[in-house]
Amino acid sequence: MKQKFFKIFQLLKNLSFSFSFFQNKKILIYDGHTGKYYSNFFKKKQTFFLFTRIYEKGSKVSFFILIWTLFFYFKKYKHFRFSQAYALNVIKLINPKIIITFTDYDTNIYKFKKIFSGKKFVVFQHQLRSKKFLDQRKTIKIKNKDFVDYVCIFGKNVKHYYSQFLNTKFKLLGSIKNNFYTPKNKHSSKSLVFISSFRPHLYSKYFNDKKLKFINRTLIDALNFCNSKKLKLYILSWSSLDQKQFLQLEKKYYEELLGKKNFIFLIKKNFIDSYNISKDFSFFISFNSTFSYELFSRNNKVAIIRNVTPIKNKDILKLDYVDSLTSIKPTGPFWTSKPSKKEIFRILSNLQNADHNKIVKLKKKYISPFMIFDHKCKKNYKFLKNIGFNI
Repeated sequence: MKQKFFKIFQLLKNLSFSFSFFQNKKILIYDGHTGKYYSNFFKKKQTFFLFTRIYEKGSKVSFFILIWTLFFYFKKYKHFRFSQAYALNVIKLINPKIIITFTDYDTNIYKFKKIFSGKKFVVFQHQLRSKKFLDQRKTIKIKNKDFVDYVCIFGKNVKHYYSQFLNTKFKLLGSIKNNFYTPKNKHSSKSLVFISSFRPHLYSKYFNDKKLKFINRTLIDALNFCNSKKLKLYILSWSSLDQKQFLQLEKKYYEELLGKKNFIFLIKKNFIDSYNISKDFSFFISFNSTFSYELFSRNNKVAIIRNVTPIKNKDILKLDYVDSLTSIKPTGPFWTSKPSKKEIFRILSNLQNADHNKIVKLKKKYISPFMIFDHKCKKNYKFLKNIGFNI
């Protein structure tokens, strides 16, 4: 009951009385929570950002359209969730020619294409997709594939993932945000940056849960490696300044684990600030984050750890989807699924000693299937311009 009241209270706080919801726009960005990270790529006068998570903090919800949706909900939209019905009404009023989403895991966008068949729908991959998510979709027993006009993907490997439930044209783009940063040609390994994967709700479990203790061991081993090689250890925060309560808890966790004076905490201003901070470094360690593949695609040195059981199949091509390097092979030149001091030292040493040519070769062989790098989107410039990107 408390949760319901909180949702209603948050929705009331999100209400907007602006008439901008009734102005026609050429482009509609479906789901402003992910779309806001790409806002600098679009002209404000041509673009409308639709916040579909109407109960979440920061959403902009039209009072007038909300009332309209509520009034007709049981007559016209009873087969949809209320938030879906609200989104449908916004799309009708904005009447865009192109609908773009960076929330590719929201399957509503595929349903909406059936309703607005005359509009162009373009889906952008936002993060690496897990095989677990695909398996969950399969439990629905998809009989007929959904249709969207284009799906823009990070690397060719993920094409098979979407092909199992979508009929579409693919565009191999890499990560749009990542493409607008200059690749590294010089490598300085005087410091090591750990890309934090901290989550506030798991704080107590990090010290007690056996499944999570490998994270602690890995961090301690990384610190020992830095001490043995006389490197500075930096930790790039998961939380940001607009999440101060989480940021303080995150810092406390690392201080309790490693000691206050044994690392330098790099604090993000916001989610996307990771890209700006990373420009000053070239040597990283990560728990298989999307950002780690983005960094390696720009010729950075990135050690990747994923504590999972590798798939037991000699012919990897027979698998329906490969979601990480550790799915192909449990250990490799710069990754491991067996976190131990010996393994952490091995992959970090391999990277520290690798020159630029070696990094480029490793990238082409192992990273490019997951994440290509198209500097300033030159290979796809015309396509992006045609769908409304201001680049």
